[in-house]
Amino acid sequence: REGRAIRLHDKWGVNGIELRQHAAIVFQIDPTQVTGWDGDVEFYVEDLMVPALDHGFKAALIVINGGGATITEIERCLAHNIPVIIVEGTGRAADDLAKALKGDRDGVGDAKDRIIAIADGDNTDLITVVDFDDPMTLKAALLKLGIIAEA
Repeated sequence: REGRAIRLHDKWGVNGIELRQHAAIVFQIDPTQVTGWDGDVEFYVEDLMVPALDHGFKAALIVINGGGATITEIERCLAHNIPVIIVEGTGRAADDLAKALKGDRDGVGDAKDRIIAIADGDNTDLITVVDFDDPMTLKAALLKLGIIAEA
């Protein structure tokens, strides 16, 4: 698929990506084309994560810190029913969304309207907040989603 600055090609010429064979090649079509901070979000959510899920793989977005581009990532993932794990205690977008999900709307900083829209949205069941100071909460979230398994 050709995007703003990225092209995906699989060497067998089959539509889509043969993820199980790791056949995808990513390269830049036009190095003069600047996509901005969030220029790759559409590509990796819709062209990598969604097809991976469609092929039976597990995927989730882990949010550590972040700003406007991270909020866009969260919005796109939730629109595709991709789970989001917020690591609270890492700052900015991660902490603002964790606060908003707990009902603290006054403590939300940048992009307040977008953060609150996520916290009030229909897909909050796909969002898990974990504590930066307790790595076992992240492990538990990844186990629950089936991304990792106990050894």
